[in-house]
Parts: sequence; structure tokens; C-alpha cells
Amino acid sequence: MLVSKYSNLKFSMFITGFSALLVQMIYMREFLNVFSGNELIVGIILGNWMLLTAIGAKIAGSMLLDILNIKKIITSQLFIALLIPVSVLSIYWAKAQFYPPGTLPAFYGSSLFCLIVMAPFCLVSGGLFTFLADGFSKLTGRQQAPKVYGLEAFGSVVGGLLFTFVLLQYFSSFQIVFAVSAINIFAALLLIPFRLNALVKRLLLLVFIFVLLILPFIINFDGLAKSFIFENQTIVLSKDTPFGNLTVTQTGGQYNFYENGISLFSTDDLIANEEAVHYAMAQSENPQSVLVVSGDIAGMAHEISKYDVGKIDFVEINPYLIEAMQNFVGLPDDILTIHIADARKYISETQTKYDVVLLNLPAPASLQLNRFYSVEFFKRIKKILNPGAVISIPFQGGSNYLGDEARNFIGILQKTLLSEFKHVIVYPGESNYFLASDDSLEFDISKILQERGIKNEFVNHYYIDDDIARKRASQISKSIDYNSPVNSDFRPVAYFSQISYWLSWYGQKLWWVLALVVFGMLLLFGFVSSFNKSLLLTGFSASVIELIILMVFQIYFGQLYQAIALLISGFMIGLATGVWFAEVQSSKIKFVWLIKNQGLIGVFSLVIFLILLLVQEFTFPDILLKTLLYISMPILGGMTGLQFSFAVKLQKQSKAKVASSAYAIDLIGAAGGAILASVLLIPALGIPGSVLLVVGLNLLSIVFLWIKREA
Repeated sequence: MLVSKYSNLKFSMFITGFSALLVQMIYMREFLNVFSGNELIVGIILGNWMLLTAIGAKIAGSMLLDILNIKKIITSQLFIALLIPVSVLSIYWAKAQFYPPGTLPAFYGSSLFCLIVMAPFCLVSGGLFTFLADGFSKLTGRQQAPKVYGLEAFGSVVGGLLFTFVLLQYFSSFQIVFAVSAINIFAALLLIPFRLNALVKRLLLLVFIFVLLILPFIINFDGLAKSFIFENQTIVLSKDTPFGNLTVTQTGGQYNFYENGISLFSTDDLIANEEAVHYAMAQSENPQSVLVVSGDIAGMAHEISKYDVGKIDFVEINPYLIEAMQNFVGLPDDILTIHIADARKYISETQTKYDVVLLNLPAPASLQLNRFYSVEFFKRIKKILNPGAVISIPFQGGSNYLGDEARNFIGILQKTLLSEFKHVIVYPGESNYFLASDDSLEFDISKILQERGIKNEFVNHYYIDDDIARKRASQISKSIDYNSPVNSDFRPVAYFSQISYWLSWYGQKLWWVLALVVFGMLLLFGFVSSFNKSLLLTGFSASVIELIILMVFQIYFGQLYQAIALLISGFMIGLATGVWFAEVQSSKIKFVWLIKNQGLIGVFSLVIFLILLLVQEFTFPDILLKTLLYISMPILGGMTGLQFSFAVKLQKQSKAKVASSAYAIDLIGAAGGAILASVLLIPALGIPGSVLLVVGLNLLSIVFLWIKREA
């Protein structure tokens, strides 16, 4: 019976980590879809997740009894099973109820929204860790918190690998969600004693498992959830792809294409297609080769063909989007060549030279998009242009009045373009466009089109007045902040300017929230023991470096949606390995090991800093950079797991108190790291500067540990 209970508790630990990773990935994907999300939302989600889990672990620590209480574990597992599908469905329902179509929650609203939706699951999941650590320790008679930590991490590894290579490919979000709920019920069922009076409970749970497994194949919960936020639109396609959620809706005869909740384009938008093409094409005397990145290529190809060009190349990374466009709109195949590739990679490798480049991308409201607005990207474009070639970039902001945030963003983009091109102008229309070239640029668009005999419905002398356009452009230029910094991959000021622009819609500022987080972290650091100081800074460091690795992956490859589960699984593999090593060496652990491992975290952070400097200066082969990023995650996880195990094993207090306190402190540090890195550190210091801060904090932790050792 003891062996059975021992094995079943271990299975519960494994399933807790397995469920946590899968649910975290589902939450992240669905929140990104609902919020038209970016890395700021990722930081909010991770920060809230860790903070809530820490609170749950701490609360559970005050509920422990002197005897092993399996009922608390069973109840927690059943609660988790119930909460998972309800919370995921509530994301869409609450968005539809409180934020009408076309509106987004502000920062505070987004944070509160995430907090409320995730709170039930995270609190129970954090409490379950404490219950399992306490139960396993009572069962074996020694401290087992590190082993529970390691088994939970191993469950996360399996969950992450399964999610990346199987679930993401073949199952919808709600099919995954209901399956995870069924597995948690099964874990609870195994802990119910084999007694006659418990037979009915076991049978009912078996029936419930069966219902959960078949229900999402009978009811389209994914379609139901999407219908909440695409009100008055007919959803004709909703598909999770390796590059994001792709949704196509229909209103009348128009198709609307969305990726991760961000509107890509709508068909039959003649004004948008004409502006996207003719402002730039009119600047080129005899354009023969045109490169188009993203957008409604069917509509734009029709406009480009008016110039009798010889070649149109269209680059799009998501083959599922191309397939959807072909199915719903149809694509011309005479002079159009479609390249399924990442635009940055294509531009770096192509031998073709272009006369016009049309970048029809959304604003850089994420790092995935910021990589197409950086000086590094414009340097690459410059190499594939013919003499006198023109590039076009749309941007947000009113044409008559610009707020401070809009002026700041336009100033950043203009400064970045001017670092590579001799001439840059703003052309105002229904939308605003930056035009850049090494040759002179003209405002007399309608005159040029008339002279060439190009007939348009909107971009013509009836629709636009060249003199008025010139005056409006002059007004915008006068309002631009010419002291703006240049946008780069590792100092993504355009991305953070967009975040400020978003916040300005609601009159919100982040500083008092950030001040509260910083003050709370400093206060906690001042009052906890030296062991917990180490764990707080280790959690903080791991979270910051982990987030930076995710961001660097996004910057260079733009496939974080596909790779995030695998990257986090790598961290968890390291975490589980570190805990296993500490368990093997548990009788030999010394205080100096804690100090040395803290130093290794600092050294590893310094190595990351040096790699980032090299990546900025030299071109790394993709396979080498990907390998470095993937390898970095388990190394970071391994040192984090070791530090947690060392700190717990070296403390002589109550096993339950040490377990809940250490787990909570570790997660609070990680929560602070996720929030501050995404909102404050990287915007203020850049990515390399943020890594250097981590190096300094680990040196500080070593000082406190050394003082503790000498005392």
C-alpha cells in the first residue's frame, strides 16, 4: 500500500508539472489572440502566473496538518480539472462582454484580466505543490521538496515536447484543454483508496474522464470561443498554425484576415491597395521588379501590374495564410512569384535586385514585427535595391494632429531610415506612408500618374491634391522629434514607443506600477533570510535571461509562437537535471556550493552578454544561433534547479515551511523578473544592458551569501 501511494504521489507530481506547462502555453496563445498580443502581454502573463502560483504555495503552507492528508491533493487535482476548460473559455467570453469589438483593454485592464482568469488555476496549482511536497516528505520521513520540484519540472518537459511535436500539429486548443482535465481526474482517481465505499466515486470519475475526452470532438468549442470576439462576422477559417492563430472572417463579400488577433488586411479594400502601391511606384521611372512583404497581394498585384512590371515577388512566412488567400480570394499567377520564407531571411539570401519594395506590415507592436523596422533590416534591404529604388512603409498616426507618443514613434522610424537612405519623406493619405530612397522623392503623385496615363479609383487628381499633401507632410515633419534614437534589434525603441502609444489611448502610465514592483522586491529582499535572498535573485535572474533568450529568438527567427514550448521545455529539462544531481549529492552538499553556483549563474549571464555582442557585430549561421539559444535554456534551468535544491537542503527548519517559503520566493523573484524585464529593463537598458544588470545582481547575492557563511 505504501509503494502504491508512493508511486501515485509521484504520478501526481508529474501531472502537476505536465498540466502547468500545457495550460501556460494555452493561456499564452489565447491571451495573445484576444489582446492582439505582444511580448508585453507575454511578460504580464508570466509575471502573473508566477506571482499567483507563489501565493497559492504560501497559502497552502498555512493549511498543512501534522499528518499526511491525501484528500487535499485529490481535491486540488479535481479543482484543476474543472478550472482549465472554464478559464480558457472565459478568456473569450469576458473579452466580448467587457471590451466591444474593435477595442482592446489598456495595460491595467490587460493585467487585471490576466490576473482574474489565471488566479483560480494558479492558486490551486501552487497550493498543490506544497501539499505534494509535504505529503511526500511525511511519507518518506525526509525533505522531498527538491524531488517534487524536479518531478514537476520533468512533467513540464514531457508536456512541452508533446505540445510542440504532437498536440500543436493535430489537435485544437480545447481538445488539448479537455484532455489535460481528464488526465488530472485520472491522477486524482489513483489516489482514492481501493475501498468498497469509494467504488461509486471511482466509477463516476471514470465516466467524467470519458465525457471530457469525447466532448470537444462533438462540440466545436474553439469556434464557439472565437464567435464571442468576432461578433457579426462569419468565421470561415480558424486554425492554429506554427506561426500563430490564423482566422478568416466574412462580412458581406469581404474577407478579413487576422493573425494572433491582429488585422492583416481585408479584401476589396481598394483605397488601401492603391495607397500601398502607387505612392511608391510613382517615384520609380521604370519599375521592373517589385518586392512585396505581406498584405493583400491579390489586390496589390492588380495595382502593380498597371506599371507593366516584369516581376513581382511576394514573401510570406506562413504557408497556411497563402493557402487561405488562394482558397478565398485567388492569386494571380502570371508575373507573381510567391516565396514561403521569413522576409528577413529571404532578403539576406536573394540575389534579385528590386526597383520598389512595399513593406505592408502592421505597426511594430511586437518584437516579431519590430525586426522589420530596425536599422539591421534596412541595411539588408539596401543591399538588394537597384540604384534609385524606393521602399514604402505604412505607419499609424493622424495626418493633421500627432500626440507626443505618435511623434516619438515617427521620429524613431524616420531617424532609422535616414541612417541608411539619403532621402526620406512622409506622404499623408487615408493612411500615412514613409517613402525612402537614395534618389530624390516627389510629392506630385497625382501629376505623375496623369502623365503616365495610370487610372485609379481613388489615388488620382480627384482624390489627392499634391499641394495639400505637401503641406500636410510639412506639418508632420515639423512636429517630429529629430532627437529620437535609432531603432535596432537589441534596442527595440520603436516597439516600446508603440507600447507607449497604446497606453496613451487610455491616458495610462506604467511608472507607478513599476515603482510598486521594484519597491516590493527590494522590501522582500531586505527582510528574507540569506537563503531566500539567493532564491529571490536566482528566480529574478533566470526569468530575465529566459525572457531575453525568447526575445532574441523572436528577433532573429520570428517563430516564437512555434518554438516557445520547446524553449521552455529546454529550461525545464535543465531544472529537472539540476534537481536530480542535487538529490544524488544530497549528503555532500555544502554551503560553498550555493555560493559557487550563484557565481556560475553570473558567469553564464556574462557569456550570454558576450554572445549578444558577437551576434550584433557578425552574421551567425541560423543553425548555430538557434543551437546556442536552445542549449542556453537547459544550462540556465540546470543552475536554477541546483540553487533551489541547495538552498532547501541546507536549511534546518520545518520541511513544510522551508518548501512553501522557498518555492514562493523563487516564483516571486521570477515574476518580478518577467514584469520588469519586459516593461522597464529592456526599454531602458536594451537587451545587453539588462543582461549586465543580472550579472551585477548575482555578484550582490554572492556578497550576502559570503557574509552569511562568515557569520
